[in-house]
Amino acid sequence: MKGLSIHLCVFLCILNIACEACAWPFGSDDGRATTVTVCSQNLERYGYEKLLLQANPGMSRAKFRSKQDAIVQRIKDRSCDVVALQELLGKNTAEAKESLESLKAAVEEETGRRFDGVTGETNDRFIRTGFLAALDKIEILNVKSLTDDELPKLSPQRRPEYFIRLPLVLKLSVRLLDGKRIQPLKVATFHLKSKSNGSKDPTGYKWEIVRME
Repeated sequence: MKGLSIHLCVFLCILNIACEACAWPFGSDDGRATTVTVCSQNLERYGYEKLLLQANPGMSRAKFRSKQDAIVQRIKDRSCDVVALQELLGKNTAEAKESLESLKAAVEEETGRRFDGVTGETNDRFIRTGFLAALDKIEILNVKSLTDDELPKLSPQRRPEYFIRLPLVLKLSVRLLDGKRIQPLKVATFHLKSKSNGSKDPTGYKWEIVRME
């Protein structure tokens, strides 16, 4: 794929808690290929230990460790270079960053690789999206939350709707085996509306319109 300067990888993740992955080879001038593996992981409301235990009084430290270990193992098994994250826990930016740092440290310890991490903004009270990127292959150039992007409307009369879990777009530079870089690689993660709390909309009318839009 020599000469290709832009990739756009979009993950549409609602309730999928498995780690999905896709990989692309980038050719160097000397004929060698650098493969970048991009993964998507729904964290199912992962936060740093104290925060998660406070949010889930019935959860033990052992269950927290088991949850974290399972996430880290999926990332390691698939040799992820970039991980698009959904459901990162944090009522504010500081909490979300601490949750991300907790996960990043666990991934680094298990894989022996160093990662950079970023979190996005959110209109949700508790969860947001984020990314991890392996520094041996990836440099993060820019990050942007889609805060002002209106959703499509099925009817012109409907008021404007916005993403609740804001999509996050990452612009990356890829380090090739010959030392050169290809840029930009753009990765976007979307965490779309699920059917949770559907009891608040017994007819399904509001929920389904938002989901379709």
